[in-house]
Amino acid sequence: MEVGLIGFLLLLVVIFAGVPLGFSMILMGFAGFAWMRGVFPAMEMVGQTIVSNSISYKFTVVPLFVL
Repeated sequence: MEVGLIGFLLLLVVIFAGVPLGFSMILMGFAGFAWMRGVFPAMEMVGQTIVSNSISYKFTVVPLFVL
């Protein structure tokens, strides 16, 4: 519970420092996962998330619709 509160407070600090909301949430999610599991599993999770989102149908349709 304490780790979650510390992470939330750090998230608020990063947001109020002027970092956009999406980037600050990505940063805190990566930092929290890296702290709990380690840096290398967190890097693997980032890679897997990027690949799975890039081949997802709903994320490929939106740019094509905009074009």
